[in-house]
Amino acid sequence: MKKFFYLILLSILIFSCERDAIIQENISGSDIDASIKSMKVKFNLPGDTIIQLDSTKFPKKPNNLRSLASGDTYSDLYELNGINFFIQTKDTYFSKNTFQSQGKGQEVILAPYSSTNPNQLFYLKFLPPSTGISYLIYSTNDEAPIGAGSYANNPSNYVLYTQATNSNSLFGFSWDFSANTTNDALYFISQDLLGSGDGSSWDVYNYYLDATNGAIGFAKSNNSFAQQFNIVPNDIFKLERIEYVNDASAVLSKIPDFTTTWSYTNGTSVQQSITTSFGQKAAKTSNHTNQSTITTKLSTEIEVNIPFIAGGKISKEIGGSLQYTYGQSETTEDTRNYDIPLLIPANSRVTASATVTRYNMNVNYIATLRGQNTEKVITVRGIWSGVDCTDIIVNTQQTNLRTNVVTKGASVKVNNH
Repeated sequence: MKKFFYLILLSILIFSCERDAIIQENISGSDIDASIKSMKVKFNLPGDTIIQLDSTKFPKKPNNLRSLASGDTYSDLYELNGINFFIQTKDTYFSKNTFQSQGKGQEVILAPYSSTNPNQLFYLKFLPPSTGISYLIYSTNDEAPIGAGSYANNPSNYVLYTQATNSNSLFGFSWDFSANTTNDALYFISQDLLGSGDGSSWDVYNYYLDATNGAIGFAKSNNSFAQQFNIVPNDIFKLERIEYVNDASAVLSKIPDFTTTWSYTNGTSVQQSITTSFGQKAAKTSNHTNQSTITTKLSTEIEVNIPFIAGGKISKEIGGSLQYTYGQSETTEDTRNYDIPLLIPANSRVTASATVTRYNMNVNYIATLRGQNTEKVITVRGIWSGVDCTDIIVNTQQTNLRTNVVTKGASVKVNNH
């Protein structure tokens, strides 16, 4: 029996040596490091435990460390005080996009979203600045913070876990946040987990939470979707009001005119009175684009007023425009009348063209939402963009069917805005 055991062990050692030789021959040192780290993610020993990070093995945080969160991001986060929420990655992996705690001392994993699973709920704690901790994220069901740790057999492979019962230190659990470039998601940044590039005291960086290929871990910032996350409050919200900020940030630009044509032939010997009948009309559009890092669910579709063009300028007077559904992209036909009456001489053909002046607008907005269950107020910022139609000019020309002589008619401005 012993000989059989030694034979198996010898085979494993020989295979390992051959495999190492192949690795060293075919890939670079940096690739080997990456491969080893990848293998560590996959092969944690059965029964292995997650240990808290040792603060003495990481670069020391500067005493004057400031939050990376902008004013708007800080306001967004502070409005979450007292609200449970879901955390979801923008890089969904086989329907697994939502953080889920597995209990104290266990990894936080990605799982399919479930509105009824208490293990998917988290909340923020705000500590005094004197603590040096900007934010703590707590598992609602476990009443314990989540942060960076590592398996005992894999100390350099960092994982996200829920703090164990027997731990009192908060090292590894301090968080900071920053918005992505489009302001619709957050980077989760560990304030404690610091790395260094070339070994100098200047080349120190924070590790970012990362959800590549469905596994939550930590990596150097790379701006990928795997490092961008949405916070979704566990509530249904109702829109209380919306304010359009028509200041220097608003953009008004003229876009190509809309043109439609119509023609009518009078082949009789009698003059005819007729009204033009254009078959097409210009379109108006409305789109509210959320630019807040908090994702909210609305209770119902709500119609709101939108800005419009008046006197060549953006106007936001209440009641001066059509209503559109908040949060949706909509296109509607211009409701105005393009048609004008015409006298068409005998034996002639008339052609009419209606030209509609159009403008594109981009206006910032601030929407105030209130939670139906928590009564908490959330402020959502974004950009409303839309197309409005202004002047309608109708031009006509007449062609004598016998002589082919073309006569241009006068331009008529249709004033029914």
